[in-house]
Amino acid sequence: MEAPIGQQKPVNHQKLSFELPGTKESVTWENSASELGYVLYEPLLLDVINNVAYLVVTPKMCAAWRLVGKPNPPYIVFRYMDNRWESVDINVLPSNIAKSNLLVAAVPPDNLLHDKTISDKDINIMNGYIDDSYLKTIYRGKIRYECSEN
Repeated sequence: MEAPIGQQKPVNHQKLSFELPGTKESVTWENSASELGYVLYEPLLLDVINNVAYLVVTPKMCAAWRLVGKPNPPYIVFRYMDNRWESVDINVLPSNIAKSNLLVAAVPPDNLLHDKTISDKDINIMNGYIDDSYLKTIYRGKIRYECSEN
């Protein structure tokens, strides 16, 4: 899928890999292009509590939001347990997991994406430019959310 002039090419694959603390198990979450021609989700947060990993994502665009059932708040929560990822209700997410900790604000320059780690401090600075509070703070109840993309 080509991007219109002046816009970035849609992301067609994402992969998050990490080692589960305590068990040293290698864990991977992948998000491949959907029938829409791009990935459905934008990862917002990844955290581990008591050897259970939690990943909070938001639908990437309005078409993706509609495709996944128009969740409100606009999140899908995944939990990694017993060697597999499963989608769970937002109320399963521990209450102390409340702030985005993955880069959401914008795609950084390519030189930051290859074999480099972006610090927590830099992620907080870049995410600070986000206008939509639901991308920075994980809300548990319904929020005012309007998808106005054509």
